[in-house]
Amino acid sequence: MYRVQIHRDALKVYRKLERELQARIDAAVEKLRADPWRRDLDVKRLHGAYAGYCRLRIGDVRVVYFVDREAGVIYIDGITHRGGAYRE
Repeated sequence: MYRVQIHRDALKVYRKLERELQARIDAAVEKLRADPWRRDLDVKRLHGAYAGYCRLRIGDVRVVYFVDREAGVIYIDGITHRGGAYRE
């Protein structure tokens, strides 16, 4: 099972979300911990400036993360509304 580390900016966004959405994100991240490449979650690999990252779609929210296989860690770099998910 993978460990999860969340960037402090992503944690700030998470804390401002509604409790119901937080629970949905928690459930999805728990599934990712077991297997980051699950097919039953809406996960896509990103390209361009975000090559190597993946995004998890949960409603209108996007969770952008990177999986370090060697260290066994999932790094969550961002949680944002879909409109601003891929802007730098």
